[in-house]
Amino acid sequence: MKLKEVKLQNFRGYKNAVAIPFENLTVLIGRNDSGKSSILDALNIFFNDADIEKEDACVHGNAGDVRISCVFSDLPAEIVLDDQHPTTLQKEYLVRQDGYLEVCRIFNCNTAKGKQTRIFASAHHPTAVGCADLMSLKIKDLKVRTTERGVDLTGANQTIKTDLRQAIWTQTADLALAKSEIDLSAETG
Repeated sequence: MKLKEVKLQNFRGYKNAVAIPFENLTVLIGRNDSGKSSILDALNIFFNDADIEKEDACVHGNAGDVRISCVFSDLPAEIVLDDQHPTTLQKEYLVRQDGYLEVCRIFNCNTAKGKQTRIFASAHHPTAVGCADLMSLKIKDLKVRTTERGVDLTGANQTIKTDLRQAIWTQTADLALAKSEIDLSAETG
């Protein structure tokens, strides 16, 4: 994967949401104290779980809603979400409408040591009733959902969550795809 963009909001000098694009070579140029190091520090927090502190919240913003998001291109051909069963980010509806993966981490910096409160993928995901929450369901619950929806499981391995999700999604007339926040804090996240 390749970092395409970082988005900051309520982080240090970046009160309002700002997107910083990245190319093969990206150079940050600016006066002292203009926010160059803040971008690098935000990436360190995002990728390396570096400490985030109360002082990292923008003094003019909401310290309880400090956001650092990264957008990725050149996504892998396959990923493993559930017990060594390959799938794709596209099949799981975990990418944005433009095909990029966007992961957002939200921190609460109201105390001396900031704490991550949420992590999610901003994705073009099914919102149809019975289809929006499939990523969070266990196999038992996915089987119940297939029964409730009258899904034909011929050819689907009923011990693989990916297969059960795909069976439900492919047999739904209108998935009502829309921008959604898909929680990544669970074990599969």
